[in-house]
Formats: sequence, structure tokens, C-alpha cells
Amino acid sequence: MNEILPEDVVIQILVCLPVISLMRFKCICKSWNGLITHQNFITKHLLHKKKKKKNCEDFLVHRLERTGEDFLVSLLSYETLQQVSKTKPLPPPYPGIERYNREKYENAASMVSQNILPYSTLEEWIVMPLRMKKEAIPSMDFVIREYIGQLHVRLVGSVNGLVCLHDTHWHHILIWNPATGETKVLPGNRLDYIPIDYCFGSTDVGFGFDAKTNDYKVIIVATTIHEVHHPYLQLPLTSWCQGEVYSLNSNSWRRIDGIRAEIHNHTDCRTYTNGMFSWYGTCDKGYCLWSFDISNEVFLSTPLPDATHLDEKCGRASFVFNELVALAIYYADTVLGSETRFDIWLLHEFGVEESWTKLITIGPLTQINRPLGFWKNEYSLFLENTDGQLVLYEFSTQEMTDLHIDGIPSSLQMLTYMESLVSVRGGNELQEQESS
Repeated sequence: MNEILPEDVVIQILVCLPVISLMRFKCICKSWNGLITHQNFITKHLLHKKKKKKNCEDFLVHRLERTGEDFLVSLLSYETLQQVSKTKPLPPPYPGIERYNREKYENAASMVSQNILPYSTLEEWIVMPLRMKKEAIPSMDFVIREYIGQLHVRLVGSVNGLVCLHDTHWHHILIWNPATGETKVLPGNRLDYIPIDYCFGSTDVGFGFDAKTNDYKVIIVATTIHEVHHPYLQLPLTSWCQGEVYSLNSNSWRRIDGIRAEIHNHTDCRTYTNGMFSWYGTCDKGYCLWSFDISNEVFLSTPLPDATHLDEKCGRASFVFNELVALAIYYADTVLGSETRFDIWLLHEFGVEESWTKLITIGPLTQINRPLGFWKNEYSLFLENTDGQLVLYEFSTQEMTDLHIDGIPSSLQMLTYMESLVSVRGGNELQEQESS
């Protein structure tokens, strides 16, 4: 009896296995290692996962733990909502959690004190990791009080098993594969510094897959606002936008010209679906979603529906539901523990204001901070309560289920995730490895 299986049969078996098993099997022999790390096998494994999408997707829950010292990511089973694993996405020697650039801060503070830079730009220069204790630099108490507890490492998006993270203090962007443990810090972009006479600004990041070129891309957009203060005249705001696109295949950034997208730095309003990454922002018609076409590298704006009645007191969050952008507008009193009501809208066509439809109204609910996304249908909604706990609200029974994951309030982020063997090194680096 022939005990050696044909190679095509071996591949069919291996393609069905989870990543954790394949990572172990790489050690069996050199030929298996070459097979499992080959781009053709990685693609076959990914396509098999996509065919079984409903059985292969899980949730990533990112938060700042209550001690304020570490960012944690939990893998939550889609079917059971049980925590499968917990890990730190930024292992040493990543500098964002290991050291503090005191010299950079002191230089910026000196420029502010001499009126060379306005105080509002100081935030862009401060790079203080949350694990630093207050006693370490007593003279900087005001900085620690201002930034401790705020989420400076953010989930940007997840596609094909790769997760993009943005460290807003160190201005680093990372691509991470939780299943293989690979992490890549992207090279620095070439965006210009904020002009001195512009009083404040924001930088936001998007992440997606270009199916036309088989490439993973990161988009970074910087929006700065210029407000001229006058004791008698209220002059209009003017904005200045710039952006760049990073290609994982080429490991390089390219400038995008003619950007008019005024994107607000809103952690809860980032979505990726159908090749479009969307943020919350403003356009000529008022509040809108700005969507970036990852393949064609163009922006589309979609004004929000008039019925949302947005104002400063409204909360906003967006997530994906049935491959559509879902926008949650929630209203609450400023009194702690007050009731909150959620109106959730679906966008059926990017760039078309009339394609918004109202899906559901949920609430009023008490002691709820914000929505994080749907589970299996529009009647099961993930929420963060005012204690920073992840809960599931069942609309039909009006019951709350504690999922036993918590963090500092307002630090929870949630994404759907599907494991893969896709490498953070990109196509060119893989080709070089395979040809060597």
C-alpha cells in the first residue's frame, strides 16, 4: 500500500486546517514549510476561508485595560461569543510602549512658550506612552492628566486576516496578523507639517484591499483648520487637506493630490466594506460620510440623512451590517445614567444621499455609553456600557448579557476578523523570498 499521498491531496487537506495547525506543520520538514509559506497556498487557504465565511469569522475586541498600562485584543468566537484568546498587539521592541521621547516634547514645549508654535499644536508633538507612571516626570503632571486613559492606539480596520493599527501619539501605523504573530511598522509618510497659522487639525487612517492589483493599502489624510480670530468679525473657517497612500507590495507611500475631504478624527466612525473605507466628516452640504475607493483611489461624499437632526449632543458610530455601512445616531441627556436612544441607518449606495434607509430604533436604554455593532441580525447589538463593559442587547427580549470583556470606558473597539496566512511583508518581499 502506498503510504505517500499525492501532493494535490495533501494541499486539499492542509487548506482546510486552521492557521495555528499550519504554523506547527511548517516545522515538520523543509518542503512543508516551503508549501505553507508559498503565495499560491496562502491564496488557496484564504479563498477556502472566504467560501466558509459565516463559519470562519470572529470578532476582535480592542481596549485599554483598567490599569491604563496595556492595550489588549481579545478574539471573540462569532458563534458562542466566548473569549478564545487575549493578546497584546504591540509586543516589544515596538517603541510606542517602551520609551518616551522627552527631548521631542521639551523642544515642542519650548517653541510653544516662545509663541513659535500655538499651544493647540502641542498635542501633535506629545508622545507619552500610557504605561508611564505619573511619578516618573512630576513636572509634566498636566500632560499626564490630559492624556492618561485616552485611547492612542486604535484599530483602523481588518481585511483578509490583516489588522491595521494607528498609534496616534507616536504617529506610527502598523499592520498585524494576529494568527501568525507578524507585525510590521510602516515607514514614515511624507506629509507636511501643519502650517504655523493653522490653529488645529486631525489625522485619520484607512485600510483596505485592492482587488485589481492584489495589494493592501493604507490611506492617511491630514485635515487642518484655519480660524482667524477677530474681536468683531466672525470669519469663516478654511481647511487644508493632504493625503498619501501606502502600498504593501511596494512598501512605499505616494502623495494624493486635490483632496477636499474634511475628515473628523472620530474613532467610532470608521468602516470598510465593498472596497470602500469610510469616515465621518463634513462637506459642502454639511455632515457626511467620506468614502475612499481603495482600487481607484478617489473620494466620494455622502451627506447624512436630514432626519438625523445632528448637533453637538449627538453621538455617532458606524459599523458594517450585511456588507452595508450602518450609521448609529444616539441621543442622551448629559446626566450620568440617563436614557439613550439609538437610530440606525443603512447606506445602500455610496455617494447617493437618497439611498439612506432607517433600519431600526433601539431604546431608550440606561447606563449605555455607545454601540459597537450588530451580531447576527439587527435585533442583537453589541454595546459598551458606562462601566466600560462589553454587553449584548437582545431587542426581542430587552435583555443585556455581560460578555466579560471590559476596559477603561470609551476605549472598546470591535471588528469582524477572519484568520489567514497573509503576510505583513507584502507581495514583493514574498516574491523575493520565494525566488531565493
